[in-house]
Amino acid sequence: MGIYDRDWYRKQAKQQFQSSSCLNARQESKARSKFERYTNSFLRTNSNYTGRKSFLTNTLIWLGLGALCFSLFTWTSAPKVSVTGNHLEIIIPRAQDGHHYIDGVLNGKQIRFLIDTGASYVSIDGNLAAQLGLLSGKPTKFETANGSVIGQLFENQSIKVSGLATPPLTIGVMPNSPNTALLGQNFLRHVELLQVDNKLILRGRNAGLASQSPMIARAKISMYAGLTLLLLAWLSSFLLMGSRRRS
Repeated sequence: MGIYDRDWYRKQAKQQFQSSSCLNARQESKARSKFERYTNSFLRTNSNYTGRKSFLTNTLIWLGLGALCFSLFTWTSAPKVSVTGNHLEIIIPRAQDGHHYIDGVLNGKQIRFLIDTGASYVSIDGNLAAQLGLLSGKPTKFETANGSVIGQLFENQSIKVSGLATPPLTIGVMPNSPNTALLGQNFLRHVELLQVDNKLILRGRNAGLASQSPMIARAKISMYAGLTLLLLAWLSSFLLMGSRRRS
């Protein structure tokens, strides 16, 4: 083989090598580009997933704390009932509007009463009376802060307030009164009424019917809901930390 032939062979081999190197470089560049696009896409997806999970965790925390605050507020404003033998005592805190409220049952229906020492009768509005089937009673004139109104009286109605023992009472119905049930003197005269600071204390004979206040029940439900939400927030935060470590 002559010198010319050897030079030609070397040039051809060099060109083949350069062509192969360029092809490998292009293939490597394409592979790197695909990998980078896939990685960036994964990171964006993971970032969106992480952001949604973080938002969910924060939402659960705030909802849980809100439920616990509501539970605490409801618990502190609810009447407290204590029983000693045949005697029962109810301590009623003052509400934010300055009044005292207590839950009771009138003819089997749960009602929230406003304690009104100036009212002669336990009284309800016309809408509630219709729900209880109190439609035709004895017409009576009631003296109110806004003047005289014509209402009705219904005798021998069953009323229960946190287990305090009272005989059947006369209930007054005032059609145009606001939607507020009043616990008046014909009930209060059967119990001992004391006022200490911002609390009213009712003491009387225990009829053996004392039950948990609906406000206390709502406070417990809210407390359990708040604790559950905070537990879910903790689990969500734990999973979020795990996903961040993997990324």
